[in-house]
Parts: sequence; structure tokens; C-alpha cells
Amino acid sequence: MTEREGDFTRSNREEVPGNWSTIGRSGGTDAEHLPDERIREDVCDRLMQFGPVDCISIDVDVADGMVMLRGDVPSRDVSSRVEEVVQSVLGVRSVDNRLSFG
Repeated sequence: MTEREGDFTRSNREEVPGNWSTIGRSGGTDAEHLPDERIREDVCDRLMQFGPVDCISIDVDVADGMVMLRGDVPSRDVSSRVEEVVQSVLGVRSVDNRLSFG
């Protein structure tokens, strides 16, 4: 496990760069006006900051604010964390997590 992956999969959410507790959930009418490409860019930026996976290692598709994730990740915990990060992005209405692990 890499140092970055270790930070990503921590269950105690201690103070680390990109602390999970500081990720705010989006919502409201402003989120409804974001174009899908902007949401995808924001998702990719957030994944680059918080995890061992990014939009190069997994596929991220956005349609009407609904994000579909596909690809391989190291573990179930990483899959769950990726979904958590994506849910936190402004404009994301739902996440279809099709990530494989194991």
C-alpha cells in the first residue's frame, strides 16, 4: 500500500491533507445549473486530491448530474471512499458505483 493509498483508506479520519470531515455535501438550486462536463472535471479534481485513484485509472461518466464509475480499485474500502468523494462534489445528484475490486 502506498502512503497516499494509506491516507485514503484510513477509517479514523484523523487530520490528514484532504480530511474527509471537511468535504461538504452539495445541493440546492445552484447545483442544478452545472453542466455535466464541469461536474466531471470537479469529480476528477477531487479524486486527484483525495485518493489513490483518479480519472486516468477509472472511468467517470456524467449525465444529468448522475455519475457512473467504472474500473478496478484495490479494495472495497477504496471503492466506498471514491463513492463518498464523488457524492460530495457540487452538482452530483447520484452515483452509480460499478467499480470492481479484489
